[in-house]
Amino acid sequence: RSPLRGQIFTLKGYDIVNRSVRILLLSIAVLALFCASAFATETRESLLVTPEWLKANLGKVVLIDARPRSLYTGQQGHLPGAINAEWTYFANMAGTAGKPGWGAVVGPETMAKRLSLLGIDGKRPVVVYGDAGDWGQSGWVVWILRMSGIKNARMLDGGFMGWRAIKGKTDHIAYKAKPTSLKIA
Repeated sequence: RSPLRGQIFTLKGYDIVNRSVRILLLSIAVLALFCASAFATETRESLLVTPEWLKANLGKVVLIDARPRSLYTGQQGHLPGAINAEWTYFANMAGTAGKPGWGAVVGPETMAKRLSLLGIDGKRPVVVYGDAGDWGQSGWVVWILRMSGIKNARMLDGGFMGWRAIKGKTDHIAYKAKPTSLKIA
């Protein structure tokens, strides 16, 4: 039996192991509270808008069509006033697919410029829609908008097909937004 047993981690009567365990447990508790509060605030209503809600608020939102341009300009058209911005609009597409940096989200300064060109000002709600089978591009765009500080970005429940299901009008005019002066911290 070692004469230092029980003394090896003691410094001036303070147990370093117990202190480390307490700090670790406190850190986990704080992290759990932070994560729980971050996710607890999200509800179906905070993430989605119904086609009926959008129909009633069409002129009061920035509307982003996250589908490929071929669908935006295609035979079925797009929602009136929608601006086309696929996921690639928010990413660095320089270089070769699969190589480091390709497809990465652009930096804050570039993102602010791109969002400004879409008419996003951080005040008006932003509604993003896609289409069935679109691999979640509309969700990705909403996530990027929220990560960029646009907390009032939501998805259209049911996307383009949900809009069509309520007999929502479509358009074939390619819209261009009035640029804003958005800043991202």
